[in-house]
Amino acid sequence: MSKEQKKRYLRVGVIERGKLIEERLFKKDEDITVGRSSKNTLVLPYEGCPQQYRLFHWKHGGYVLHAPTEAEGKLSSQRGLQDIHTAPSQQAPREYPLSTDMRGKLNFGGVTILFQFVTAPEESTERHLCLCICAAGAPKWTGCTLPSCCFPFWDTVA
Repeated sequence: MSKEQKKRYLRVGVIERGKLIEERLFKKDEDITVGRSSKNTLVLPYEGCPQQYRLFHWKHGGYVLHAPTEAEGKLSSQRGLQDIHTAPSQQAPREYPLSTDMRGKLNFGGVTILFQFVTAPEESTERHLCLCICAAGAPKWTGCTLPSCCFPFWDTVA
């Protein structure tokens, strides 16, 4: 598969007060929900956020953005910049079919949601040794494929 034909995945970041608090890469074609409930894909425990809201809907082989009526934001693509108040459909919530060249920014409920489509990085087959804490609280060394899981424990390993 050539570089131009690689599958692109949805990457979503949540920003609060100018700080990135969560970033996820969605490799499965699935709906993405946000809100205060722990059952959501992205939990936003803020007073201005709904309990549960389907922000991205997987439909007919692509994502559709469901912008809340109170949201402010912009969408960017090769065709230019578009304010979300100029929705292609006048339904509530406002719906935007997304193409893989699009990216966007939404402000609602006290947070900013950034999204874009990216090519997933190549997965490493190299295994790394990391310290994992088991349920009993006893540390043990295990092999893992994600070197980032080791970072929180570097200060405890002497």
